[in-house]
This record gives sequence, structure tokens and C-alpha cells, in this order.
Amino acid sequence: MRSYALLALAAPAIAQNLNTTYLTGLLGALNGLGLTSLVSVASSLANNSDGGTLLAQLAQGNKTVFAPNNEAFGRVPQNVSSDTGLLTSILAYHIVDGHYNTSDFAREPNHTIIRTHLNSSALVNLEGGRAQVIVVERDDGNDNDANILTLNDDVDVDRTASYENLIVHVIDDVLTPPGTISATATAANLSALVGALQTANLVAPLEAAQGITIFAPSFASAGGQPFSFSTNSSGTYVTSGSSSARITRADIPVRNGVIHLIDNVLANTASNPEAAASAVVSQSSVAATATSIPGITNPGSGGSSPSPSQNAGVRTAAAFPAAVLFSLVATGMGALLGGMLVL
Repeated sequence: MRSYALLALAAPAIAQNLNTTYLTGLLGALNGLGLTSLVSVASSLANNSDGGTLLAQLAQGNKTVFAPNNEAFGRVPQNVSSDTGLLTSILAYHIVDGHYNTSDFAREPNHTIIRTHLNSSALVNLEGGRAQVIVVERDDGNDNDANILTLNDDVDVDRTASYENLIVHVIDDVLTPPGTISATATAANLSALVGALQTANLVAPLEAAQGITIFAPSFASAGGQPFSFSTNSSGTYVTSGSSSARITRADIPVRNGVIHLIDNVLANTASNPEAAASAVVSQSSVAATATSIPGITNPGSGGSSPSPSQNAGVRTAAAFPAAVLFSLVATGMGALLGGMLVL
């Protein structure tokens, strides 16, 4: 009863934007699913401006909600659960526009990339002010067995329900918004990548750029020279000049772009600084017009922890002047490789 009573305490200005009948019904449906922790979180968010705005959006058009169970919320640190602003952003990362049943997710090794409602400037720095994405897939042998791909562990969809305009996927963990390039690389045990960025003084400029793609352990993209993708029976490959590498894991989101793990060094020294500079300036406007990526089968690797990159990544970084290295990585997020890209 306390959760529902909280709705009555919402400030008048917030309450005017909330369909309280809809929200009360939704909280009742979630409570019926045993998601009492989510009910408490949602009720508390109704009492602040950003939280109330987010909850009001749930009634507007078809949406899909990834709803963490009670055990998942029980693992959330106290400093997070007590921060209403951060909780609002985290909840936004669990909401996407449109209806997505698990049967709509691409079957592994492909996956589906979906834009969420998380676009807080404190947590997202993508091209054109776009919102952050999640990466989902369904298992090869079972249409109902689906998960969200995260850095080191998959988050499983336990069951699916619905409420009016919503599809609700109950999941077994809280989705954490992607971190910075350096934080993600450190968590993925990519020590060579972290060292290379620090040695070349590239951490700050790369993390300030809006929308970039990094191929780890080396760095190459459309900013300074062309790259291409090809697929055969052994996987998907990225080629830059005369160098090729197999993509061992694709589409690891970071705060301002994406990282793809590769098994070889892309050592194309024929950079084009002018083209790179142009890419940096125009990436937002170009990315804002992109709506899809041609279907590319990517090899995937499930949720297994990526292997540490080899020392070759460090040598490659050291071989390029810092200005050239930065020009190679600056690009929009157009190099997302999921079999289906939903923007």
C-alpha cells in the first residue's frame, strides 16, 4: 500500500503530467508479477520532475520495458539506490520505444541493437545527442530464451508479460549504463588498450568526442581512411588497407560510442588527417540521418569475458603520432555491427 500512496504525494506540477490511473494500474500489474522493488522505485521517482516525466512517457505509444526482479534490485549499492537522479537514468536505460518480443531479437551469433530512453548528458555522449543503446539476442535453439549482452555477463530474460501498451520482460539483473572508454577497457581486462591510450595522451580527447568506434587492440575507422567488412564461414572481418582482423566480439557500448574486439592489429599507416578532421566535425549531422546498418553476421561471443589484448596493440599505438592516432579513431557510431540495428 505504501508504494501506491507515494503517488498521491507527487508535486502538483508533476502529477499534471502523469496519468495516475494508468500508472496505478501499471504498478498493480508489476506488483502482481512479484516486482515489488521496481514498484517502490517507480513510485518514489514519481515525486521528482525527471522521474515523473519518464514515467509519464510510458503511457505514450508502444514501449518495451526490461524489468529487473527483486533479487536484482537487492544487489544495487546503497549509494545508487538512494540517488533519485541516478535511479531515473538507470530506469530510462530499461525502456525502449516499440514492441519487442523475444522472438523479434536476432538469433545468436547475430544480435539486435535497440535505442533506449537514456540520454542524460552526464551518462551519454553520442553523436547528435542520441540516446544510449542495449544489445540483445535470443539463443540459437530457443525463441523464448533471450538475454541482454553486457560487458562480462549476460542478463537473462526470465519471463514476459504485458500491460496495456507495454511489453514487460522480467530480467535477472539491473542494466548498468555503459561507462567511459577507459573504464570499460579496464573492466574488460584490455590492459594494452588502456596503456596505449594513456601513453598517447588520448584518454581525454577520445572520451570527449561524440560518437566513436574503437577496434581493440588497435585503432582504425572511417575517420582517417576507409575500412570494410566481410563475412565467411569463420566469422566477420574488418579490413583497413592491407590489414585485416577477425572481430571476436562486436558492439560493446561505451558512453560515447562502441568497442569491437579483434584478434589482430590493423596497421594501416596511410592515414588521411584532412578526412579525419572532416569526420570529427560532421559526424553528428551524418549520424543523425543514419537509420539502419546493412545486415552483417557478426561472430559474437556470448557474455564470456574478453581475452586480454596482446602487446601488439601497444606497439601499434606507439607507432603512430598522437594526432594521427586520434584521427584514425574519430567516427560516428555507424560501425555498430549487430545483425539488426533499431534506431
